[in-house]
Amino acid sequence: MPPYIAQLRQKVGRELLWLPGATAIVLDSSNGQLEVLLVRRSDNNEWTPVSGFSDPGEDPDVTAVREVFEETTVHVKVDKVLWIQALPESEYVNGDKVQYFDVRLNRFLHETPPGLVVFKRRGCRSYN
Repeated sequence: MPPYIAQLRQKVGRELLWLPGATAIVLDSSNGQLEVLLVRRSDNNEWTPVSGFSDPGEDPDVTAVREVFEETTVHVKVDKVLWIQALPESEYVNGDKVQYFDVRLNRFLHETPPGLVVFKRRGCRSYN
């Protein structure tokens, strides 16, 4: 949890926080099939696209690039914004309530770094 969110939690407890974030849809078609990069979440063990909180004053594209690198060590540049949405309220296992304002961004990889696992997802479509 970023320090600024920990400070907010000290003041508001487990009450609902409205938080900006970004989700990076990282696609790779270098092997002739469209694949999407997924990471396993530490809070619920599910496979999802890379996502994370925006730091105060941080633009969503910067958030996406930072989160992809922090979680996978892959360097990306954002190609485009896919959509912007308010996600439903959710609650973490510890009782913290959140609602994210999420910006989804797209990036195609042209090369898959050695040792990186890219998971196939059937039915995934290109957002060109």
